[in-house]
Amino acid sequence: MNILAFLGWNPGTDQEIYTMDQLIRDFAIQRVGKAGARFDFEKAKWFNQQFIKDKDDEELASMVQPILEQHGVTIEDPEFLKEFCRLLKERVSFLPDFWHEGYYFFQKPAGYDQKVVQKRWSDDIKTHFDEIRKQIEAVEDFNGENLEAVVKNYIKENELKFGWILPLVRVMLTGVMQGPPVFDLAALIGKDETLTRMDEGIQAFEGIIKNA
Repeated sequence: MNILAFLGWNPGTDQEIYTMDQLIRDFAIQRVGKAGARFDFEKAKWFNQQFIKDKDDEELASMVQPILEQHGVTIEDPEFLKEFCRLLKERVSFLPDFWHEGYYFFQKPAGYDQKVVQKRWSDDIKTHFDEIRKQIEAVEDFNGENLEAVVKNYIKENELKFGWILPLVRVMLTGVMQGPPVFDLAALIGKDETLTRMDEGIQAFEGIIKNA
């Protein structure tokens, strides 16, 4: 309704996002243009994205749950689902995108971004990751802030570059380079799952390098 209103009318201001009550209040027939309207699909996606971002996480979770269930995922913890929606909602344009953009929250990577692995993985980096894994395992309050502090402190203390380490952490956990803040993701999937994915990622990266 928001974008349909703008196909022939404009409010004379910079405001683009309107609730129905605001449209009713501000709409004036005198500001309807005579020129033919052009529907911009990309603009429509932007409108939809803005309304998703503005949704309460709990309300959004109730809308996303049926989509996850279509993919065989049942979430019994409502707080998990709310946090999932919070982390993803700025990255999606439509509700089904929550699955396409965030499937790795619910399943281990089926593959890994090989370009990233081939560019950054080495024997030296593996040695560092063995230590990083131990430090992550030792984190008691397993939240995004603590995880980020542990990993970044290790990087600084060992005079490494963030670009050597953080992309590999993300690919280990998700298989891809895109996604929400990686330490918040790790905190949500939990310590056991994070460590399992790191173990499997390290093993897979070794295989990728040997077969390159």
